Amino acid sequence: MPLPVAADQWLPELPEGFICEQLLLPVEQLLVRAFTIPLANPRLVDAAILGQELDDRAGIEPDEWWLSWQADKALTVYDGDVVPVQVGGMVFGLPVAWKQALESAPAWQQVRFIGADAWVRLHGHAAAMNFSGADHATLAVFDADQDGVFFGLWMGGICRGMRRINRQELDVAAMAAELTRTLSAMSGNRAGEYAAAGLLDDVLLQALALQAWQGSVDALADLPGRHAANLERIQSLATVSTLNFRHGHWAAASGSGWIRPWKRAMSLAAMLLLVWLTGVAYQNYSLGEQEAAYQQQIVSAFHQGLPDEKVMIDALAQLRRAAGGGDGSPQLAGTRWLRQLATINLVYKTSPWDMRELEWSDGGMKMSGKAGSLQLLNTIRQTLEQQMGVEVKLLDTDLSGQQVSFRMQWQ
Repeated sequence: MPLPVAADQWLPELPEGFICEQLLLPVEQLLVRAFTIPLANPRLVDAAILGQELDDRAGIEPDEWWLSWQADKALTVYDGDVVPVQVGGMVFGLPVAWKQALESAPAWQQVRFIGADAWVRLHGHAAAMNFSGADHATLAVFDADQDGVFFGLWMGGICRGMRRINRQELDVAAMAAELTRTLSAMSGNRAGEYAAAGLLDDVLLQALALQAWQGSVDALADLPGRHAANLERIQSLATVSTLNFRHGHWAAASGSGWIRPWKRAMSLAAMLLLVWLTGVAYQNYSLGEQEAAYQQQIVSAFHQGLPDEKVMIDALAQLRRAAGGGDGSPQLAGTRWLRQLATINLVYKTSPWDMRELEWSDGGMKMSGKAGSLQLLNTIRQTLEQQMGVEVKLLDTDLSGQQVSFRMQWQ
């Protein structure tokens, strides 16, 4: 969406739930300056050096701007030899108030690229001309749309200035005259001594009377508007070297930055999950302790009931066989109860439920509890039948709550 160009409104309102990843700022609202600094390498350029340069040369207060720049070795000709003696390029300044607005608005905090529309529109054309640092020729670059025209000047592969003129401000003749004067000033008053490339409408191209035009020409009615042209150019950012205001300590967060708005909710969910897992682990531990106690009781019952039996393979089967299959012995009845408890614990481990009551009476077992679903309840009943070899009957069920309450019985 287009950005508002007004000092009292830095950002538009995004639709609810939307975020922005790429942002092109209107060059009219930015600080734009060319610079040359006596340094041996472009990597030595930083915000402090550029801020001091802006303060010394133009009286610009650096604390009011967040700077981004593009720099390369500047070339000078001595007796026919091209010698790199300085670093030059373009510096752009984002108003600190704009930066603060971006930082304080949650919907805009995920922006990964923030650039100047003039640089994105013009640098792509300049890069396509393949002007290298070894070439000290001069190139004027244009990119027109229905609303106006961006233009800039490259010398020796380094941008020496750029600007935009809107059509509503001037007629075609005045617009061409202003373009010519500005390019002449950028090139050191060497008017017309440059090649020209990019995109222009036919009327403005004729008014400029460029001698070495190497670009494209369209009718004004066929050109897109400024916003549409910006959207078209930003799609090629992956293949065009460009500057980004999101650098240094304001560099965009990694791919996990989207988590930040959900951090609190995810922390609470993690705590609830930890509490639930702790409860399940404790319940499993308690059942394991009960199973171990029941197994010990079975062993004790085996030795008491069969004191002459030296080898214990299957204690319950051996006790049942010694009793002739009968179940009248209290000792064997207790053994059967312990075996059923062990079976219930085994089924619980694979299909857990909320145990409420377990009753042993007259050789039969009644159990009540709550299962998470009717399907889980059927699984519990079928597994108990398979493990114990008896019919398990559902006495009643209640589906009114979030869980299924049940009572079941078997002999």
